[in-house]
Amino acid sequence: MAEWQRGMFLISDFSVRGACKRWVDRMKLKKRLRWIVLSKTGSNKKWIPRDQEPQIQHSLMWFWLVLFVGLGVCCLRYTNTRDLRKEDSYCDRSHRLGDMVTHVRRQVLYQEEALDQLEQALDNSSYRNIALVGFSDVGKSHTARSLRENFPWPENVKTLSWRETPSLLRVQSMLKNILLCGQNLILIDDLTPLDGSLVSIINELIRGRKEIAKGSNKSDPDLKQLTSIFMFTLDRQLPEEIVQAEIEALKQLPESHVIIYAALEPSHLKECKDLDVPEKMQQDMRVKWL
Repeated sequence: MAEWQRGMFLISDFSVRGACKRWVDRMKLKKRLRWIVLSKTGSNKKWIPRDQEPQIQHSLMWFWLVLFVGLGVCCLRYTNTRDLRKEDSYCDRSHRLGDMVTHVRRQVLYQEEALDQLEQALDNSSYRNIALVGFSDVGKSHTARSLRENFPWPENVKTLSWRETPSLLRVQSMLKNILLCGQNLILIDDLTPLDGSLVSIINELIRGRKEIAKGSNKSDPDLKQLTSIFMFTLDRQLPEEIVQAEIEALKQLPESHVIIYAALEPSHLKECKDLDVPEKMQQDMRVKWL
């Protein structure tokens, strides 16, 4: 009996060992076949350790995020450009700039003569350098703000406070980035009579740019249209004769319409104060320069 049990145990042991050996052989065969297939197809795929999988997934997530954001920005720019082109008349330069003065008249008081001259200057087709000259509290900067807000092509308006940023490089940058669509407007504020030579310098910079229309070629559709407005503030603390001398000197600015804003009487200032004018013209509102 003992011999029979021992024989049965050996048989079962051999069976288990045989089954294990066959399973190991099958796994080796699968591995070998897989290696042969990969080597024949030229696959260079590398096995990625499990601890690196989160890093790879994080990188892929940022890649797709940046890609989608970039595509969104491109689509937005294309849509904006297409919307502008849909309006055939948007880039039409025949818009009368003098019409903007209608809005200025509603906000600037007691400057009828100056605003009449401004309207004529904006409609002038030969050259459009305009100098607004006057004391503080007379509405020069308020005029500039109204022109900026009502310019037919708001994206074509560029502004500069010369007192805060007295930089010709900034002016050159503005000239470089004016657009062909419609017309362009440059506003330079916070000038004093001592800065009068700046107008001549900017005129030279404009002449150096062939893409900007000048003089007789103002109507050329392939050239960019530009109007420049300079605002000069007089010092009321100076003697009258010095102020008059400064005004006469500014009237000689080259290729420019020089417009003198009248000094307001105390009663006029009070009326301006009582009038509901945005940001109080009597304080000669400072334009928020871009």
